[in-house]
Amino acid sequence: IDYAYNPLYYNTQNRSDFDLRFTNPTAKNVTPSPVRPNQSHEHIASKFVFLDEVSGKEYIEYIEPLVSHLRHPLAKCTNAGEAYPLALALFRGYVIPPPSLPFVDGKFLYFDAGSSSWTDGGGGPSLSYFVEIWNRHDINFDRIQAYELTTSPKEFYDTLPKEFQNKTLYRQCAVSSSSKEETVDNPFIPHDIERIAKSGDYVFFKLDIDSPHVEDGSIQYILENDEVTVHEVAWEHHVHGNYLMRPNWGSPLGVKYSWAPLTLKESYDYFLKMRKKGIRSHSWI
Repeated sequence: IDYAYNPLYYNTQNRSDFDLRFTNPTAKNVTPSPVRPNQSHEHIASKFVFLDEVSGKEYIEYIEPLVSHLRHPLAKCTNAGEAYPLALALFRGYVIPPPSLPFVDGKFLYFDAGSSSWTDGGGGPSLSYFVEIWNRHDINFDRIQAYELTTSPKEFYDTLPKEFQNKTLYRQCAVSSSSKEETVDNPFIPHDIERIAKSGDYVFFKLDIDSPHVEDGSIQYILENDEVTVHEVAWEHHVHGNYLMRPNWGSPLGVKYSWAPLTLKESYDYFLKMRKKGIRSHSWI
C-alpha cells in the first residue's frame, strides 16, 4: 500500500496472521497505482449515494469507514513486524481519495492549515502527500493556500517544488477560531474559502493545527453554513476520549492540553455529520 511517503507491504497469501511490513520483502520495485474501490469492496468500505438532479441518476462514491480510534484499523494492535510501535498509527494508507470528479467545471483548490513544509510534518508531510495521491486520481490542484504559525515564508518556499511556486500562497500566521475573531493578520479559513472558491470549484480543506478550540470553530462553521462549499476535509481531531492516541498528543505552544474534553463518540459524530452533509471527511494524522 503506497501513500507517497512510507509504503506498507502485506502478504496476500497469509490468511492467518497480519503479515505486514514497511520494508520491501522482495527485490522487485513495485509501481504504485491507485486502488479504486468498487461494489466488491462494500463489505469494508463506506459509501455516499448521490443523486444527479439533472439526469435523475444515482452514483456512488466510496470512502474509508470510521473505525476504532480513527486511525488505521490495526494501529497499536500490531507493529507490522517493525520495532517502531507507532508505525501504523502514523500510516495514512487507509485514506480513500475521491474518484475522478466529473462535476468539477472550475478549479481544484487546496487549503492546508498546519503546513510547515512541503516535505516535512509531524506524522509526515501533508502537502506533498495530498498533491501526489490526489494526482493519481486525476485531481491536479490549481491553487494551494497554506497556513502555519512557526515557519517563515522563506523556509516554507525553499521546500516548494518549482512547478508549485506560482500555485501556492503561504501565510505565516495564527488562524482564528470564528468569524468574530478574524483579523487581517489572523484569517478565519472558512471565510478565505468563501472569498476564493467559485461555483463549480472543488475545495479540499486539511486541518491540523493542534488547537482544538480553533479547529472546532472552523468545522462547526462549515457544518452550519451552506454558503461555504467544501467537498473534502482531512482533520486530526484531538479528543480526550481517544484513549489510544491521547498519550501521543503533546501540549504545543504552552497550551495546557492539546486535545478537547470530548468523547470518541463525539468525535465520530463530527465526521458523520460532515459525511451526511455530503462532505468527504477523513480522520487525519
